[in-house]
Amino acid sequence: MISSLFLFRKHESPKSIIRVIRNYTFPLSRLFASQHLQEDERPLVEGVTVENMNEKLFEAIVPYYKYSYKQQLELKHERIRKTLQDVATTLIWDEKLHPFIRKQIQSLNGALCPIEAVKPSPRLDYYRNKDEISIGVGPDGDEKTVGFLIGKMTTNRQMCIPSGELPNTRASHKLVAKHYQNFIRNHRLNAMHQDQLRHTDLYWRHVTVRSNEAGHVMMVVFFHPQALTEAELIECQRDLRDYFVDGPGRECNIKSLYFQACRHTRCSCDRSPFQLVFGEPYLYETLLEKFRFRISPESFFQVNLKAAEVLYTSVREEAALRSNTTLLDVCCGTGVFGIVMSDLVEQVIGIDSVPLAIEDARVNSQLNGIENADWLFGTAQSRVKSICSTLKEGDKDVVAIINPARSGLRKDLKASTNKVVHALRAAENVRRLIFVACKPEGPAMHSFYELSCGERRREGIMGAPFIPVKAIPVDMFPHTESVELILVYDRLQ
Repeated sequence: MISSLFLFRKHESPKSIIRVIRNYTFPLSRLFASQHLQEDERPLVEGVTVENMNEKLFEAIVPYYKYSYKQQLELKHERIRKTLQDVATTLIWDEKLHPFIRKQIQSLNGALCPIEAVKPSPRLDYYRNKDEISIGVGPDGDEKTVGFLIGKMTTNRQMCIPSGELPNTRASHKLVAKHYQNFIRNHRLNAMHQDQLRHTDLYWRHVTVRSNEAGHVMMVVFFHPQALTEAELIECQRDLRDYFVDGPGRECNIKSLYFQACRHTRCSCDRSPFQLVFGEPYLYETLLEKFRFRISPESFFQVNLKAAEVLYTSVREEAALRSNTTLLDVCCGTGVFGIVMSDLVEQVIGIDSVPLAIEDARVNSQLNGIENADWLFGTAQSRVKSICSTLKEGDKDVVAIINPARSGLRKDLKASTNKVVHALRAAENVRRLIFVACKPEGPAMHSFYELSCGERRREGIMGAPFIPVKAIPVDMFPHTESVELILVYDRLQ
C-alpha cells in the first residue's frame, strides 16, 4: 500500500482533485482520497452560513417552532409519558417496592401515574424575561459577534448567531444584544469567548438581560478583570455608562445596569459583588395581579410570567393545604411558592443556597405583608433534615414543595445518595409532596425513583414511600422541547 500527502493553500482546492482521484481506477485496484483539515481550519459548526444562519438558530433554540401549537403540546406530553414510564419500569424491578405502588403501576399498564394534558402557555411569543447572551465567532468569521451559541460546547466547536427573529426573545433584549456587539467591537479592550478563560488579554464577556411586564430592562455585564487595577475597572464601568446611558445605547432605555468582574465561569455575588453602574438596583414584577416581587441580578424567577401563573395556580390547587400546615419550600428562590400559598397555611419555611435569593425572599415577604414565613440560607441537604426533625417533634402537618434547578437535587448528593429526598422520606409527618421539575428527563428522575422505592437502610432510604398521584405538565417554554412537570405525591399510609 502506497500513501501520498498533498498540501493545498485553501479548503476549496482539494475538492475537485479528490473527486478525480476517487473516480480513477487501476486494474484490480482503486484509489482512495480524503481531506484533513487542521484543527483551527475546521468550520466551527458544519453547514452554517450567513444565508441560512437564522434557520440554523431556530433549529437549535426553538426546534418546535415548525409545528402547530397543538402538535407541540402533543409532543411534550409524549416526552413526559416516556420519562415517567422509564421511572416506573425501574421501580417495577425493585424487589422491595411496596405492593400498593407495584399494583398501581401494573393497573396503569406500566405508567407511573395518571398524566393530565399539558397546560398551555397563555403567551406563545416574546415571553422570555431573561436571556443570557454570548460572544463568539459569527457565520461571517467576526470574533466579536453577540447572540446565541449553537454547536457542541464539549468540543468547543460553537458559533454565535445574532438573535434575529427568534420568536421567544423580546425585542428589548435583542436591542441590548445589538448595542453590546457595537460596544465591544469599538472598545479598546478585547472580548472573550466562554472557552477562553485562560487567555490573559481578553476582557468583555457575556451579558444577561432581564425585563419585566412594565418594560423595564436590567443589563448585567460580565467582565474578566485580568491584571487591571481598580481604577482601570472603574474606567471600564464608566465606558459602559457613557455608551448605554449617554451614547448610542441609550435607546435600550436601561433601567438597571450592572457590572461584575469575574475570573471564573460563574461567580456568585459573595465571591464577586455586582457593581451597580447606573439606575435602580432592582426590577419589580407583579404576579397573579396581587403579589409583588423584587428581582435582583442573581435571582431566580420563571422566564415566562404568564405560564408561571398557570404553574403556581396549579400547585396551589394540588397542595391540599390546611390551616395548621407547615409548608416547606425547598429551593425557594425569591420565595414565590411560599408567598403565593402563605394565606392557606400556618407557617412557611423556605430554603435556598443563594444568599441574594434569600434576601429577595425576605424583602418579597415584606412587600406582600407576609408575616408567617421564615427564609433560611443553606443547601437543601444541610437544612431539610434538621427542620423535618424539629417539625416531627411538634407533630406538625407538613407539605413539601421541591423546585430544584435543572441539575435536580443531585447537586446536594454525596456519592449516590440523595440526602434531601432521604430526609423527606424519613419525616413521616410530610403528608404530601409536590415536585416541580423544569427538566423531568434529567437527574430529577433519580429523585422520582427514590421517593417511591423500597426502603434501603444501607443507603439511608428509610420511611414510608410516597405514592405518585398525578402528573401535570405545564408548557413554560413554547417552541422548545422543554416542558415543566408538576408531580404530586402522597405519603403511603
